[in-house]
Amino acid sequence: MKTVNENDKSYFNRFQEGYNPYCAQDLERIISPLDSMLKGQGTALAAEIGCASGQFSRRLKDRYPGLRLLGIDIAEKVLASYPYGKILGSVFELPLADGCLDLVCLPAALHHFYPFDRSLKEIARTIKAGGWLYCLEPNFYHPQRRFFMRFGWLYRLYRKANDVPIRPEALVSLLSGMGFDIERLEYVNIFFRNPSFLQRMQNALYRSTPRTRFDRHILPWFLLLARKRA
Repeated sequence: MKTVNENDKSYFNRFQEGYNPYCAQDLERIISPLDSMLKGQGTALAAEIGCASGQFSRRLKDRYPGLRLLGIDIAEKVLASYPYGKILGSVFELPLADGCLDLVCLPAALHHFYPFDRSLKEIARTIKAGGWLYCLEPNFYHPQRRFFMRFGWLYRLYRKANDVPIRPEALVSLLSGMGFDIERLEYVNIFFRNPSFLQRMQNALYRSTPRTRFDRHILPWFLLLARKRA
């Protein structure tokens, strides 16, 4: 079975000089939820799938020095800059043993791994019982995302790659059926190092409004942390 889409590979290799979209505030916000499970884990083995040049992994390693890290990506030119153990490969056919990982991180990656039932099943295979899955994903219910997904042809003018949003409840359902318990699900804002005009508007909205039950329709990302049942 062919597991690497050459169009996707070409698209992501455009970032061979490095892909570092997050500001320091973003990295603190998206990594701190891992504190509760990584503190005291010593030399846990974690994989970032869709790692690019490794901005997320670098900050993770700074925060948890004992953590052992693998980066997995289909784009070899970007992967070359990843600073830890690296594997050139597809999420649909991971060259890893069953139950070998304590943690899998998908920071802004899962929406590139459609069909989700296939990619998540393969990811779940590699996580040991009691291990963790971390996801940071664009929020399907945010107005901007829903607009682009309604007019798929418009979005393809911007990004010609595998990019399919997943509804938070659909992700919860899939993972629950694969033997995971959802430990955390929340909606967050990501500021980005070089925000576009629309992103700057989003950041201003975030700063000026209180957090409420309507965050699901205001905040553009959601963060999920799930644990594989023993």
